[in-house]
Amino acid sequence: IDAAKVRGIPVSMCGSLAAEPHLVPLLIGLGLRMFSMTPNSLPHIKKRIREIDSTQARQLTDEVMTMSTAEEIEAHVLAWTGARCEKTQSAFPSTAPGFIGLHYPADKYQ
Repeated sequence: IDAAKVRGIPVSMCGSLAAEPHLVPLLIGLGLRMFSMTPNSLPHIKKRIREIDSTQARQLTDEVMTMSTAEEIEAHVLAWTGARCEKTQSAFPSTAPGFIGLHYPADKYQ
């Protein structure tokens, strides 16, 4: 993501990973600013994005980068999101065809 940003290349996340509320802080912390997902996921993810402080999300990412197992990372991210974000449903069944993207200006979340 950083290399693409330096070169002016947009990076986006498409699919079910982008629609997982507990992973959104990690994705924001990694520098991701464009998400694409099914329409029924949008309200939940927009709400989650509005709850996130990007500086804290970057700290979360820095912490995760020191971890060595998926289990350790998952536990840390779940604990972090549980302490900072209002709980929302974590799985969204796809009831509508196609994807809709969310794009948040990078300057708002720097």
